[in-house]
Amino acid sequence: MLDSSHELASLANSIKMNSDPGLLEKLKPDTVHGLHRWLRRILSCAVEWRFFKENPASGIKLPPTRRREPPFITAQQFQNLVQGLPVKVRLMVLLAMMTSMRIGEILGLRWGRIDLRNGIIRVVESCYRGTFSTVKTRKSERQIPMSPILLVALRKWRELRPGVPDNFVFATRRNKPLSDGTLLKRYVYPACDRLKIPRVSWHMFRHLHGRDCWRDVSGHWPAAGVARTPTNVNATTIRIE
Repeated sequence: MLDSSHELASLANSIKMNSDPGLLEKLKPDTVHGLHRWLRRILSCAVEWRFFKENPASGIKLPPTRRREPPFITAQQFQNLVQGLPVKVRLMVLLAMMTSMRIGEILGLRWGRIDLRNGIIRVVESCYRGTFSTVKTRKSERQIPMSPILLVALRKWRELRPGVPDNFVFATRRNKPLSDGTLLKRYVYPACDRLKIPRVSWHMFRHLHGRDCWRDVSGHWPAAGVARTPTNVNATTIRIE
């Protein structure tokens, strides 16, 4: 533990001198950027506590990151993918697309926070690898209007999954939270491979069709706060049985 301004100053000099450039060459650019972000946040506390006049992690030249193009699938490929998934996973995918909810927010969603009468989802909790917490930021705590198609699907899903309001919308038979990684490996990735399309992650489902599927019938983008339904999602795609 650093318990003196002298030791903190030594750390600052080490950072600025970058005494081991070979280490950066061994790490991927994204890893370097991630480590730098955390270090900068930690040292910002030292600046706030007046151990430093400025953050020693600022102004460091970082390696350029490689821009990765997100995978693209057509509307028909997406519909084929969704129809090939189990009902539970199918509804989770469509919920991610049609509400832009994060997978952690979907896994932490409870029936008591879904208003099936007025078509509103209240997002206040997230689940990551079995650990529950409040949502990512204050802005992430929000109310989301549901499209008619999604509302009907959730009502049918509720009929198949009766229980108390504190039960999870998507859970194991013992009402335990699901694993996002297991769902991808067991269901989504094999379905993508069968269809010979790029593998799609939960994060990509939130943004994949942002430019292609959110137009309304007049060709305009829906206004903020308006429930969205992609043009390639219909009652057949979201059928709950």
